[in-house]
Amino acid sequence: MMKRSLVLTWVIFVGAAACMPSPARPSALVLVGCLGLVVGVAYWFSKLRCRPWVDVLIAGAIALVVLAAVIPTMARARHLAVRTSCQSHLHQFALALAAHCSTNGSDLYPMALTGLSSNDISPLLFICPGDRDARNAPTVATAGPTASYLYIGGLGPKSRANVPLIICPDINHDGKGGSVLFCSHEVKWIRKREFDELIDWTYAYAESNGLRVVVSDALTKRSKGRYKSRP
Repeated sequence: MMKRSLVLTWVIFVGAAACMPSPARPSALVLVGCLGLVVGVAYWFSKLRCRPWVDVLIAGAIALVVLAAVIPTMARARHLAVRTSCQSHLHQFALALAAHCSTNGSDLYPMALTGLSSNDISPLLFICPGDRDARNAPTVATAGPTASYLYIGGLGPKSRANVPLIICPDINHDGKGGSVLFCSHEVKWIRKREFDELIDWTYAYAESNGLRVVVSDALTKRSKGRYKSRP
């Protein structure tokens, strides 16, 4: 019985160690640790009447080890899921902007995202999945006041490829960086330090080229004035 207990303990610790943060380890190992925890706790409590109270402490310690490994992993998984969904939104905006120019025979994108046709874009896309405070607008026309993104108005398909077109700010991504749709229609994730520099560059570029930076009132409030519409 003691050997079985020791083997079970070893399996649980191996599962917990496998769950420790590492991009190279698949998320399935998290389930191994959790399964080991459940089996271990169930086993020890089933023997509670005939085993010393020390086993209960061991089970509790193992539970803490597994939780310490699982929680950061789950947080990272959520962050990556939000980032991926956010970038999907930007890709769909790129398609809608291209459709706007094609339909209207224009060389410029609309001055605001709300200028897009409701046939090309859903109001749900105006809200980043990481924006916990925003509320989905019922129509594109009313999505502007709660939009999660910065939009640079006055650009078009022939604008410089490296100029940001739509920016999802870092406050929607736990301050780790932001997603950016460039005029080339390429979407990139920019880490925090480079992201702050990109924001400053974008505002300066917009001012020097007579472009408009469109920011929703909700985003301005959430960022405490860091992101504002200009001019």
